[in-house]
Amino acid sequence: MHNQIDQAAGLRKLKKNKPVRVIAITSGKGGVGKTNLSVNLGIAMAQKGQRVALLDADMGLANVDILLGLYPKFNLSHVLTGEKKFG
Repeated sequence: MHNQIDQAAGLRKLKKNKPVRVIAITSGKGGVGKTNLSVNLGIAMAQKGQRVALLDADMGLANVDILLGLYPKFNLSHVLTGEKKFG
């Protein structure tokens, strides 16, 4: 067997150290508080020392940036069109 590192070796190493948890907040109806819940949950987890990444995948009405007072130059649509790379 070779001592070669495959593409997923880094991911496996990360998983051994700290498992990744994904929490999805969804609903079939708009205006029920998904964004507020997501932002507040993310803030609470960060205050407890967790590393948090929050992705608002609503291409039409994403407003996590507004709730957090952020003004990003780019959004997920720039990644999907290939204009920007993720990561």
